[in-house]
Amino acid sequence: EGGGDGEDDGESKRALMSPRKMAKLQEEIEAERKALRDKTDMVAEEKQRIQKELLAKEGTLEQAKHKRDELMKKIEAVQAKVICGGVNLLERAEEQERLLDQARVELEAKTRSQQALQEQIKSVEAEHVDIEEKYSTLQEEAAGTTRKLKTVWAMLSEAKE
Repeated sequence: EGGGDGEDDGESKRALMSPRKMAKLQEEIEAERKALRDKTDMVAEEKQRIQKELLAKEGTLEQAKHKRDELMKKIEAVQAKVICGGVNLLERAEEQERLLDQARVELEAKTRSQQALQEQIKSVEAEHVDIEEKYSTLQEEAAGTTRKLKTVWAMLSEAKE
């Protein structure tokens, strides 16, 4: 089987010819056929040998044409898969990626806004603690300051975590 595969690869490579090479090979075959018909003094064995060579070349040419047609069909099938139902899947994927990026930017902006609001809330709470504390005696002021220190200490501990 291994030897057969190598031969198939060689045949595949010979079968993959450019249109220009195929046309050139077709011209060579026709020219050799004409020369064969024109030569009357050739030995019959020589004519048969040349005819076999021509048949082999024609076979190679037909294989190349067949392989080319198969590849063109495969290319058309792939193109049909990319454009499905009138919608170009590549363009659709790019549009979805753009929308995803836009949503990501909006989410980042909302996150920053939420963080800014949290900081404002903490600031307002700290001011509120200051405003609440109106004292009539020094003892009340000391007790209020102690409460305020405990509140600030709790806020500081929370911020460190």
